[in-house]
Amino acid sequence: MTIQAEYSHLTENDIMNNGDRSLYSISSNGKTRLPWDGAGAPGVRRDMTINDLMRNEHLNWDVSMEPVWVRPPRHHSFSGSHDLIEVPNKFAVQRMDTGAPLGVVSSKYEIVQNIDVMQWFRPLFDSGLCEFESAGNFQGGKKCWVMVKMYKKPLMAVKDDPILPYLMFQYGFDGRTSIQIHPVSVRLFCLNQMPVVNREAKEFGIKLLHTKGVHEAMESVQQATVQAYTRMKDTEKILKKLADRSVNQESLKKYFEKFLKIPYRNPQEIEKADKKLRLVMENERRRMDKLFAAYEEEAESMPYAAIDTLYHAYNAVTRHLSHARYAHSANGHWDSLVNGSRAENRVKALQFALETL
Repeated sequence: MTIQAEYSHLTENDIMNNGDRSLYSISSNGKTRLPWDGAGAPGVRRDMTINDLMRNEHLNWDVSMEPVWVRPPRHHSFSGSHDLIEVPNKFAVQRMDTGAPLGVVSSKYEIVQNIDVMQWFRPLFDSGLCEFESAGNFQGGKKCWVMVKMYKKPLMAVKDDPILPYLMFQYGFDGRTSIQIHPVSVRLFCLNQMPVVNREAKEFGIKLLHTKGVHEAMESVQQATVQAYTRMKDTEKILKKLADRSVNQESLKKYFEKFLKIPYRNPQEIEKADKKLRLVMENERRRMDKLFAAYEEEAESMPYAAIDTLYHAYNAVTRHLSHARYAHSANGHWDSLVNGSRAENRVKALQFALETL
């Protein structure tokens, strides 16, 4: 592989700040924290090399594909062998250091080990294009990620307000998570994670499935990652347009309302809504009073041992549903009690009572 040669055309001016990599470095201390701070694996530091990562037991562990077996049926009519039965074309992805099963896959699944991912980054680091930022996993290793900082010039939508370019590599072993490689950017002064979006297209990114040929595809992706910075420059243009647009208090409020999906209502609409709310609350109070009345009526025929119990409360609800007439006819009342909303509410009342136990 000649990835080193692919980046040989990079000049010092292509590298961030003419090779001065320290000017735009991040030290997250105090209350200013990167979005991924705290999510990294134990022992992870920003100055780690590929060899350091490979020595970290929380990052470098292997998985294997093991056959899936099921117990024989326990049904009385089963007459076959009582040995375990292998599930055809199904394998469990098992973590070798803990033994934990991470997912179920088919025979077409191609394992990409953690060490494969680390080695994938080596030429990017050796070329001087990237350096390690952070790495970790979720759900015991079902989902994994690596974040690197790209040594390219920061985005500058506004003068002296650098937005640093990063590259995120996500993958997993749960059988559903594809390999995803996409750019991420962070505004230096507030450590906000910013979008990397081309308005005319979807977010730039590459997805690979864990199938045959995935390792070869990963090699080609190394070259495609150079294009990520181009998409970041597209984002820079969009952010510059935003920086040129002034807002006042009214337009700011409308923008926030749109983001929060808060519908605008004039004072008359609010007043009507308040009246409706008061009517609803009054109706609910009357309905509650009827249930309390039914509870008192049930006490007259309730066995002494069951008074003031959930059984008593449940019967108050069923009394109300059975005897309070809202339908226009006896047939309508009965149909509702047997097949309609009252039947459903009776079941709900029992479920709520059981959940209270």
